Amino acid sequence: MKGFSRTLLVVSLVLLASVAFAQRQHDRYFRALDDLRGARWMLDHRPGNWLQSMEERAAVGKIDDAINEIRRAAIDDGRDNNYHPAFDNEENDRPGRLRHAEQLIGRAREDIRDAENEGQFRGLRDRTMKHLDEALADVRRAAR
Repeated sequence: MKGFSRTLLVVSLVLLASVAFAQRQHDRYFRALDDLRGARWMLDHRPGNWLQSMEERAAVGKIDDAINEIRRAAIDDGRDNNYHPAFDNEENDRPGRLRHAEQLIGRAREDIRDAENEGQFRGLRDRTMKHLDEALADVRRAAR
């Protein structure tokens, strides 16, 4: 009976460790979702008469693609794509918003890059990184 108890304890500890690891990986995706929604809002929300450029529209589309990739992997926090976290110092001018969007996409990219790299998540990570690279390129073109 002692052997069974030890085996059960070891199996339980392994399961708990793997659940904790998976949760840490999902936390990276959740942070990335928040950053992507913030970047999307910065690009899509234009005060005054600021018109959205083709590059900005393309970047919003790529951000939506990245968000949808993450959601397809059943990593969803239930928030709408238009949700965005509150910003302490919100930029109201176009260059400031583009710069902030670029920073948020970059942070999301870091979280995705450092996230789980096994099985189904490898494809998710690679596809999401491609969308984010394209979104960054669009934002940088819009800033020029």
